[in-house]
Amino acid sequence: MYLNGPLACFTADDATPLAGRIPNVLVPGLNLDSSGSPLPEMWDNFVAYGTTVPWVAEKFKTYRVTYYSNLISVSNIGRILAELVDDMDALDPSFAQQKIFVNGHSMGGLVARSFMQEWRLQGGRGLAGGERVLRLVTLATPHHGTPLANGPSRDASAGPLLGSVINLFDYLFFNGYSWSSYNRYDLHADSYLNSIANLDYSRFPQDANVWLDHLNAQNPYEQKISTYGGSIHTRDNWSGGCDVLDNVDSPTLSDVLDCSALLINGLYNVWLNDGIVPYNSTFFPDCVFGCNNEVFFGYNHNQMVQGLALDDSYLFNAILSDMSEYASVGDNRFGALVTMGDLTSEAFHNLRGWAETGQDSAKAVFRNQPTEQLAYVDLFVPRAGVPYTLSFKRGGNTCGDVNFYAYVTIDGTDVPTDLLYPDVLHCQVVGGDSVYQFQVPSYAIKKNKVRLGFLGWQPAPASRLTAPMYYVRLDPA
Repeated sequence: MYLNGPLACFTADDATPLAGRIPNVLVPGLNLDSSGSPLPEMWDNFVAYGTTVPWVAEKFKTYRVTYYSNLISVSNIGRILAELVDDMDALDPSFAQQKIFVNGHSMGGLVARSFMQEWRLQGGRGLAGGERVLRLVTLATPHHGTPLANGPSRDASAGPLLGSVINLFDYLFFNGYSWSSYNRYDLHADSYLNSIANLDYSRFPQDANVWLDHLNAQNPYEQKISTYGGSIHTRDNWSGGCDVLDNVDSPTLSDVLDCSALLINGLYNVWLNDGIVPYNSTFFPDCVFGCNNEVFFGYNHNQMVQGLALDDSYLFNAILSDMSEYASVGDNRFGALVTMGDLTSEAFHNLRGWAETGQDSAKAVFRNQPTEQLAYVDLFVPRAGVPYTLSFKRGGNTCGDVNFYAYVTIDGTDVPTDLLYPDVLHCQVVGGDSVYQFQVPSYAIKKNKVRLGFLGWQPAPASRLTAPMYYVRLDPA
């Protein structure tokens, strides 16, 4: 543990030596209660999940950064993070030899970016912080701020009709912290987001976020950033409405975020948001080098770090997939065929597409986001060059759904299953699920693996809140 005065702390999750492992640094967001006390527990579910994946402890050592918010600017918290890294370098020579992997939730992502862009190590005499970072994963981070944090310009745009709702949100979420206070002021919408939110910064120049404009004007490390954002509602599905209005005395955080999500959509016509941060801010839509952006449907602001459950494999495996690119390690579940980190290897695959293998079969639960790109699951089996039966199911009666496209990858080419097997793909509804099944010829089994892809499936409006789940099996024919 290392303390930086009364403000911040750098703590290792285990006492074993770092040796050649990569430091995995976790940076939480702000705490807007009266104390602004640290929030290290926000990472508990993710850390516990990582202990179930053997290579994580073998290749990474977890460090948690904790700090008091609401006292100094985000930029100065970034400076303290640089000082903490300097002190860790002095205390542990093996730490000083390693680059670090950083995960930041909410404002913690901005703290990490400030460390990377605005501060140098070795007391300001060495490398920029960003040169020390392998990758930064940001979870629900307001890279362009959020108009909900603004003050006079936000209230003026809301008008008298929504003014009382805005004031209620301030009371429930910001706990009375003024729009001009640390660290709320650092989260005001920048010029990019204001072009969408239409706040009147010419009338209220004190509301403008000059610091965030400067941070985003030149971002030399954007190619190192993966941005993950949540979305509670969609344009066609407002689950639960605004229950906080019926329960003002003891609202839950989910109640408050449900209401604020509706508020963001009503005021700024941004229907993809996590209740605090619009997707236009969570992602880098103007990213020059092509950042890795992903939306998680059904996740509110805090669930983007805590998960929907203790073992949220979808969110946590997404983070681990970024980490895996820097951990070259064989996985004995698949006979060491999978080598994480070797992007040139045919066996390399994304952790979100892992399948468990049994004696003769493979099975996977796969969540496909509705995107415009193929999303894959890899099924590994003990034997290559023999025929298998591929079965998969999804909820609801979707047999004959023309919007459903599945592909099998053969020799590097994605072949549609309905083209490869025009009269062999069978579908029947069993127990409320649509079950598809077809025979995979022996020549499609390459290196003990079948890759199955799903393309651009757009779910019906009633089911847009939750991305579709596919349950996949591969059994000997």
